[in-house]
This record gives sequence, structure tokens and C-alpha cells, in this order.
Amino acid sequence: MKIEAPIFRWNEQFETGIAIIDEQHQTLVRLLNRLASTLT
Repeated sequence: MKIEAPIFRWNEQFETGIAIIDEQHQTLVRLLNRLASTLT
């Protein structure tokens, strides 16, 4: 069984305080990690 560790971990310090932007950034982080897991 292969366990994937994210290449980029979301951190609360990245939050801007603007909900829509924070949601978009979290989505981007999830997509980057999914992409990385398919390439390894």
C-alpha cells in the first residue's frame, strides 16, 4: 500500500482573511498535491 505525503501542506499562516481567496488557495493546494501524487 502506497501512502502519499502532500508536497505542499496548507498552513493557517497562508490565510488572507478573505474567505473566497482562502478557499481558492486551499483548492489550489489540493490540486497541486493530487497532481504530484499522480506523477510519482
